[in-house]
Amino acid sequence: MRILSWEEFLRLEKKDNTAAMTIGVFDGLHAGHQRLIERVREFSKSGGAQAWLITFRENPKKILRPAFYCGDILPLRNKLEKLESFGIHTAVIIDFSAGLSKLKGIDFMSLLCGHCMLSYLAIGEDFHFGWRMDTNAGKAREFLVPLGVKVEILPPVYHGGSRISSTRIRDFISGGDFRAAVSMLGYPYRIFFHDGGKKDGAARTALTQVIPKAGRYPVFFEGTAGGRNGFADVDADGISWHYDGNVDAITFV
Repeated sequence: MRILSWEEFLRLEKKDNTAAMTIGVFDGLHAGHQRLIERVREFSKSGGAQAWLITFRENPKKILRPAFYCGDILPLRNKLEKLESFGIHTAVIIDFSAGLSKLKGIDFMSLLCGHCMLSYLAIGEDFHFGWRMDTNAGKAREFLVPLGVKVEILPPVYHGGSRISSTRIRDFISGGDFRAAVSMLGYPYRIFFHDGGKKDGAARTALTQVIPKAGRYPVFFEGTAGGRNGFADVDADGISWHYDGNVDAITFV
């Protein structure tokens, strides 16, 4: 999978890049996100375009409202691994900044069309983008269709009568309801410890992902001593455990 920064994207020659695309934060890459990616892949196979995705290095909510942000569902490194396994050809990573946050949504769309041959865009019906969220799904379609871009606006995905969303998943994880979180994610929730793993535990201040409320949780450890089942304890300081080696990831089971 090709990974580009926004600055690298802006240096691309339009004629060399034909794209079917989706855009979003994709926090957790839950079942709703996977549906958007599936539609992009389907169009790319039939329409002769590459499957592209544009996302953010950091969740904009983390930058704009840090006091109300309780953590990522999936770190960027692992998000990119999943995107590659889903068949994405090119991922463009945006570093959200004060300057970019003031860019109008239509101006952003103009930049997209200026640096790639955009043939298809899949977005959710609750899509909003640009300065003060000035561009919704309808406005994006009104702007792009006259330029020859097919825009597909997908309805929300539901599970058990409830709308799947990153906010709901984050709330389930925070509350320790991993069964509900998994039902919307489509895969087990894992906390990753990159760069050599962690021994005995991790401080809350060192964690970027959502952690559950205080308590003891059954988990599966992945680390230098091999995979094994055990327990992780969560308290005000962070997460602790007993494992003979460095832990690379824990899966809540």
